[in-house]
Amino acid sequence: MKITKIEILNLNSLKGYWCIDFKHPDYEKNHNLFVICGNVGSGKTTILDAITLALYGKTPRQEVSKDVNEIMTRRTAECMARVTYECKKGTYISEFSQHRANNKINGSLQAPQAKITNQITGETSERISISKLEEKTTEIIQLDYSQFLKSIMLAQGDFNSFINADPRTRAEILAKINGTEKYKKFASMLWKEANDAITNCKNLEIELNKVEVFTEDQIKEINNNIKKIDTQVKLNTKAINNIDIGLAWLNDLEKLESKKEAAEKERSEYLQKIKDFSEKETIYSKAEKAKNCTAEYVKYDNLLEAQTRDEKLLIKINDEIQEQEVLITKLKKASETAENIFNEVNNKQQDNENLWTAVSKLDVKINGASDKTLDAFKQKEEALEKFNTKKRACDNYIKENEKLSKENIKLSEYLNFNKKDSEVEKIIVVLTQKQEILSKENEKIKKDKKIVLTLNDELKPLIELKKSKENLIEETKYRLKEFVASEYLTISLMLKESLSKGKPCPVCGSLEHPSCVQTDKKQNITKKVDSAKEIEISSNVSELNQILEKTQNELSEILKKIDGITNSISSVNDSITEMTSSIKEQLDSVNSLISDWNEY
Repeated sequence: MKITKIEILNLNSLKGYWCIDFKHPDYEKNHNLFVICGNVGSGKTTILDAITLALYGKTPRQEVSKDVNEIMTRRTAECMARVTYECKKGTYISEFSQHRANNKINGSLQAPQAKITNQITGETSERISISKLEEKTTEIIQLDYSQFLKSIMLAQGDFNSFINADPRTRAEILAKINGTEKYKKFASMLWKEANDAITNCKNLEIELNKVEVFTEDQIKEINNNIKKIDTQVKLNTKAINNIDIGLAWLNDLEKLESKKEAAEKERSEYLQKIKDFSEKETIYSKAEKAKNCTAEYVKYDNLLEAQTRDEKLLIKINDEIQEQEVLITKLKKASETAENIFNEVNNKQQDNENLWTAVSKLDVKINGASDKTLDAFKQKEEALEKFNTKKRACDNYIKENEKLSKENIKLSEYLNFNKKDSEVEKIIVVLTQKQEILSKENEKIKKDKKIVLTLNDELKPLIELKKSKENLIEETKYRLKEFVASEYLTISLMLKESLSKGKPCPVCGSLEHPSCVQTDKKQNITKKVDSAKEIEISSNVSELNQILEKTQNELSEILKKIDGITNSISSVNDSITEMTSSIKEQLDSVNSLISDWNEY
């Protein structure tokens, strides 16, 4: 509110018409600063009384009513107080007047009259009663009579009434005078933003606590289990190969027994033919005697030729029978050897039943470890997704924080023009410092997030490379197994050739090898012919084993790199957690600073 003009007529010692125009250039020379001075009773306080009389129809010193008017100058018939002022709602003219009957000095006092005019719109409210005048003025300038006296127009000796007023009353008066409703809105907005930020931080802490990150000991334990499982898989593969070799020996034994049965059957058929022919020979000899000599001779000659052919055939058959007997002897020896091997394999199989049980358990553990690994990767991906969600929330918070910073700058500029509110200005300085601290913390969080994103980018190709190496190991093992299965006969012969007296068998561990004694030249020739294939098989097996070993070493290096990156991500997440706690502490500090303004 700003008073621009005061007009007085017959008030106390100021007899006649008086006018003070504060828009006069003389006032502007001294920046609208002036002093009202004079002797006692010269009318200094009357000027102030005229202001309250025009606005509210009463003064703090003298009574004004229909029957009494102590402020009207003695020996006058009328009085008037008119004030022109500017406020938020516009420019108004408030007027109070009272006169005596017939405008005579000794006339009876008439009821006072009030009028309010809006100078901009020209709207006028006339014949306002004194009781309604205060309501109208309070509605326009937002100060009732009591507040106006305590803040704007303190009567003589009443200055302590404002100083000694309770804080809420002073705050209400200052808010209406200086327009500090903005400070209330600002404090309310800060309180709301602080509560939202605290809630978001608590939610982030809850989400972070839900994320389960493997410790270094857990990761090392998983890696050790993987290495143990790989070692056990190698042992199981060797045992399976040994069992496959034993089964191949059994298959060869069955084939030899089938050949033996077929040879015995052929021998029986040849013997039966010889027996049948001897009976026919006797019949032919008797028939020869019964025929004519010529015919009998021809027949006899034919029979001799037939006999000769049959004898040659018989000799040939006997030779074949002898060869078959030799072969049968060899088959019997091979059968005995195969039976011994079969017995050894049975014994080995009984020993390997526990191994198979262990292998089954290991397979279950391997599957469980694989499932845990997959679950770990899924949890990691879920953690990354939650982290990205929290990152977006933090980015939103940073944007809101920057917006508050801009508003804070504007409010600081406004406070420079309202230096009376020194307490608010101090709080804003502290809030600005807190804002700088929060900005630094946010910058640290942004940098840490970039580091985490970089580490995740490095981790993804390593995980893909790990999967490809694991697939390559499985493929190489499968190729090795298929190759051994396709060349099991040659490999068994190579194993047989490598056996020597006094040295343990790599399959069963026996020091005696009776089935591997070389007794036939034909067998030696076969071995020489297959030597080239033996070299080829050894080369292929060696190459596959080298690929398998190299891939396993590369997989170990990849796992070490994954462990390092995982540890780095864990440390950065710990740093983010610490900075989040720091931000929470700063927000708590801000909350404590603005707690006195929450009631507004």
